[in-house]
Amino acid sequence: MIVLFLVILLFLGLTIVFALGKGEMLIAGYNTASKEEKEKVNTVRMCKDFSKMTGAITLSLVLFLPGALWNQEIYFILGTAGIILATIIGLIYMNTGNRYERT
Repeated sequence: MIVLFLVILLFLGLTIVFALGKGEMLIAGYNTASKEEKEKVNTVRMCKDFSKMTGAITLSLVLFLPGALWNQEIYFILGTAGIILATIIGLIYMNTGNRYERT
């Protein structure tokens, strides 16, 4: 239960950092890009969209709490489905449409 609280707090902190438009160094692939490629990316918009995905994952993790307290398996199933859906939808959205190119 303590580990679950720590993971929820970690994801909540990441959500807040990304919502402020910071934390681009935590996004995979950005650090390995060349300086020219980094200049083409709108990092604030990318971080804000990433915060929506981490926020959805955080809410899905919160569903684990009643499952652990009341020993109800349905909350674990819903939480896991939420994490999987948020990740898939978020990655598809962020990787299509050239959303983060600076004009």
